[in-house]
Amino acid sequence: FVHRAYDPNGSLTATSIPTAATSMPSDPKQKTTVEYFDPGWIKMSRDPGENEVNFDYFAQGWQERRAPEDAQGNVVGDRVSTWEYWADGTKSAHHGRDGEVTKYFYDANNNIVQADDASGATKDKQTPVDIRVVYDGLDRPTKVRLKKQDESSWRVATSVYDPDGNVDLRVDDRREDDAGSVVGGEVGRTHDFKYFDNGWLDEQLDSGRKPTVTTDDRRTETDYLPTGLEERRLVQKRNAAGGYDTTQTLTWEYTTNGQKRKTFVRN
Repeated sequence: FVHRAYDPNGSLTATSIPTAATSMPSDPKQKTTVEYFDPGWIKMSRDPGENEVNFDYFAQGWQERRAPEDAQGNVVGDRVSTWEYWADGTKSAHHGRDGEVTKYFYDANNNIVQADDASGATKDKQTPVDIRVVYDGLDRPTKVRLKKQDESSWRVATSVYDPDGNVDLRVDDRREDDAGSVVGGEVGRTHDFKYFDNGWLDEQLDSGRKPTVTTDDRRTETDYLPTGLEERRLVQKRNAAGGYDTTQTLTWEYTTNGQKRKTFVRN
């Protein structure tokens, strides 16, 4: 059995681990328990065999603090997380374990344009990461840049959209300096997409790591059943004659209710 208990508001207060007992076990090692503040915000949670974790909130209901306790009921200071917010409720900072801080900045449309992420970055782990995002007039991301703070160049991904909002052209893993110039000739991997009139993906052309060289080009073509379920996918490689040779064919069969029944792969 898996037992569940609720408070008068219908909020879940306890869930047992699978057990042979016919009622909710009393042993805290065999259940998850949750307590709530009057507005319904989680006040405390305790997983099976674990200590309590307590939560605090701002008056608006935004989470302010997450504080795990030890077995004696004392807050474990180096495991406490806290949050800060801008006036409109968007997150401005997260203070994680061991004091790492991640900061967030937004444009006038509340799209995140900058994040300085130090989560998980301790002296024996990862270096903090800076992220920058640019959007078009429809709030679609057109350029995302990411860089560890000890690196000199950015990893960049760009996207161009068609009139229907589908990604038309995407470049991954481009390397740029702060001014946006390509570094070390690493122009990135280009993906060109084509769609059927109904918006289903028809073809994806992967130009490889060397866009000016065709020998590493790959093409993927997709066919569909009238229901929109994927029927066949061809994975192809550019040949010396300028055409494409099929390296792998995938086909699918489905049950009458649309669940996938069989996958066939031919190399």
